[in-house]
Amino acid sequence: MKHNKLFNNINIISHIEERLNTSEDICKVNFTSKNEKFWSFYLKSGALIWATDNEHPLRRLHRAVTKVCPHVDSRDLKLRETERSELWEYLAIKVLYQRQKITIEQATLLIQEYIAEVLFDCCQNSQNINQVEDIYANSHNFMGAILRHPLLKEPLTEIDFSSLQTQVLKSWQNWQNAGLEKYSPNLAIVIKDKNQFKTSTEESTYQKLTLLINGTRTIRDLSVLTRKDPLELINVFLPYINTNLMELKAIPDEKIPTHKSSSTNNQPSRSVFKEIHQPVEPEPTNKPLVMCIDDSPTINAQMRKILEPENYRVILIEEPYKALKIMLENKPNIIFLDLVMPITNGYEICSQIKKMPSLQDIPIVIITSNDSIMARTRTAILGVADFITKPLKTEEIVSLTHKYLEKFQDSNKNFSRLI
Repeated sequence: MKHNKLFNNINIISHIEERLNTSEDICKVNFTSKNEKFWSFYLKSGALIWATDNEHPLRRLHRAVTKVCPHVDSRDLKLRETERSELWEYLAIKVLYQRQKITIEQATLLIQEYIAEVLFDCCQNSQNINQVEDIYANSHNFMGAILRHPLLKEPLTEIDFSSLQTQVLKSWQNWQNAGLEKYSPNLAIVIKDKNQFKTSTEESTYQKLTLLINGTRTIRDLSVLTRKDPLELINVFLPYINTNLMELKAIPDEKIPTHKSSSTNNQPSRSVFKEIHQPVEPEPTNKPLVMCIDDSPTINAQMRKILEPENYRVILIEEPYKALKIMLENKPNIIFLDLVMPITNGYEICSQIKKMPSLQDIPIVIITSNDSIMARTRTAILGVADFITKPLKTEEIVSLTHKYLEKFQDSNKNFSRLI
C-alpha cells in the first residue's frame, strides 16, 4: 500500500509502530524522499528485524562491526555478483555469526547499531519524505520479492523498537538542540585550504587534525575512530567550519568487495550466501591464540606481521575497555598488554584478569616504553609473566611467545597422537 503525504519524525515512528501492531506476515515499510533517498524497515510477525537505506549501507556495517566486535574485519567478506541485494549487510552479519566470528549477542548489538543509524537519518530527513509504501511478501507482488528471501525466513534476532526509537529520538533531539539540523553525520569534514589552515592554527593542532581529516571519513566514521559521540565531535570542528577553514561534503559509500563471476584455475568462487545453509568449519583451534591489547594501530599491525607467519592466531584490540569481554569469549593462550592506554590502563586490565578464574593462568607480557623499576615492580606484584620495551624486536616477541606457549603446543601434540 502506498501513501503520499508529508511526514515528520513522529509520523515515521507511529507508522512503523502501527505496522508492527497489525502485520502478521513479513512486511517492508519503505520511506522515500523528494531527492530519491529511501529508508526501509523490515518487520516480521510484529517484530523489527532489519533496516537499511541507499546512502552509506556499507560504511554503516563497517562502523557497527568496529564498535561492537573490534577483533573482526568485515571487509574480509566477499560475495559474487549474483548475491548483491539490499540485504547484503544483513547477509554479512549472518555469515560472521555462522563462521563463529561473533556471538548471537554481538549480532544483536550490530543489528541494533545499524538500525539506530538508519532510523536517525530517516527522522532527520522527515521533512523531505513524501511517500511511504507498505510492501508485503505475497507471490503477486513484484516489489515484495526480496521479502521472500531465505535470509528473512529465520531472522537472527528481533529488536525492541520501543526502546530503540526512544534512544534515537533523544539523539535527534540533542542534535536539533545544538542547531545541527542541516548537518548530516554522513557528511565528511574537509580542510578547504591546507596552507590557510596551517597559518590559522598551532602546529601541533595542525599536525593532529590533518592526519585525522583526510576527506574520506564521515562524521560517523571519525566518531568511531576517535571514540567520541558524533555530537561531541562535530562541535569540535564547528568553529573551523564557521570560519570557512573546513567544510562538509557528501562522499560516496564504500564498494562491496566481490568475487569475479568467472572462476580462476577452474575453481568456482565461494558463495557466502550458501554458508548460512550448511555447516561451516570453525577456524582450527590447534593453533595457539595470541591477544595483543594496545591502543596503537602501528603496534598491533607489527604484532600481526610478526606472529601470523609463526603459525599463531592473533586477535588485536585497540579499545582496552572491550578487552575483558573479548578475552572471555576467546580464551587466548598468551596476552601482550600495553601499560599506558586511555580510559583503561594496563595495570587495571591486568588486575581484572588475575581476579577471573578462567583467565588468571594466562601468561601476560607487558609492552611499554616506560622501563622503570617502579613499573616492573608494580606489574610483578600483579603476577605478569614478562616485560618487553618499545620499540618491539621481532626476535624478542617470537622468543617470548614460543617460551610461554611450549606447554600448549606440547599438549596439542599429545592430543594429536591420541586421535
